Amino acid sequence: ELVEQQQQQAAGGDIDNKDASQAQVQLAQQQGIPMARKKLAELELSLLHLQQNMDIPDTSLNIHPVIMRAVGECRRRGVRPSVEVMDAALLSDSGFLNQLQGDVNGWIKEIQKVTKLDRDPGSGTTSQEINFWLSMERALDRIEDQLASDEIVLTMDVLKAAKRFHATVSFRTDTGLKEAGERVQRYNVLMKDFPINELLAATDIGRISMAVELIFAHFIKKLKLTPYPIVRALPLAEAISRDLHEQLAKVLGHVRLMHMDYVDFDRLVRETQGALEMWESQAKEFSNLARELTRKRSEKFIPIKVRAAHAPLQERLRFVHQFRQQHEQLQQTIVRVMTQGGGSADSSAIDEIRLA
Repeated sequence: ELVEQQQQQAAGGDIDNKDASQAQVQLAQQQGIPMARKKLAELELSLLHLQQNMDIPDTSLNIHPVIMRAVGECRRRGVRPSVEVMDAALLSDSGFLNQLQGDVNGWIKEIQKVTKLDRDPGSGTTSQEINFWLSMERALDRIEDQLASDEIVLTMDVLKAAKRFHATVSFRTDTGLKEAGERVQRYNVLMKDFPINELLAATDIGRISMAVELIFAHFIKKLKLTPYPIVRALPLAEAISRDLHEQLAKVLGHVRLMHMDYVDFDRLVRETQGALEMWESQAKEFSNLARELTRKRSEKFIPIKVRAAHAPLQERLRFVHQFRQQHEQLQQTIVRVMTQGGGSADSSAIDEIRLA
């Protein structure tokens, strides 16, 4: 009997250990699902950035072979490239000088391909507008680096020494570099550190709501500090709405709204309504600022209205919530009638009503 008791205790201990192990596995799986969703969202965001980076054309400035050889020789000798290292006969060689002047004209056209670039802020996503201006700044920096190179500087110095001033005096003006650089720097006061990724990487409604608040806090604060035109700011706000719509649809798409337990469904809908109310209050504050800045900057008058791309989703969610709310009230009324007066109703019938 003692042996049998010990065997039973051992068997019971094994079962308990097995149950505990299974519980730990289930807990780990439950904790791992949100983390996996977060990692997938981060991966999706990285791929999205690759897709939405607008390509700014690389500027390649052609250098005359004579200039390249002269610069190379100076580097080998360890001296600074200058006009003095050039063959004096070349400074009066009209063919050579015409070729250099043609190169400079080619540089102007290549640089203008960048400085004259623009995009329609009313199309695409928020990230595309942000990435365009950040990429433009990097492209202009690369152009400036090329213009500061020994080969470019020597080419311009040779033309100046040969008194070909019409090729050098208006060079900067013709490229549009100054105006483009100033505009990009002003606009990027708004674009740098724009927290759109907080929205795009959000995996639940609570994070979406916080992201909307962060985005508009940055948007409103920086818009006061930069002359980013209101005519661009309005489409940018609408692009944020499109991103909000996409993210809400993505998060809500993971659940079956019509099959959820009503308590969970009601909580989710109220959280979503809270996020949408956050958008409405922030968009209203933005619109008020846009009107004020339009007057202060004397910009051309335009109607200040932000069209919400998520409005149809909001209306659909309101309809589904109302339907399920009425259904829940009807269900509770039927159950109450069936069980009133202290009578006992068929439990299977009540279960069928609750599942209906």
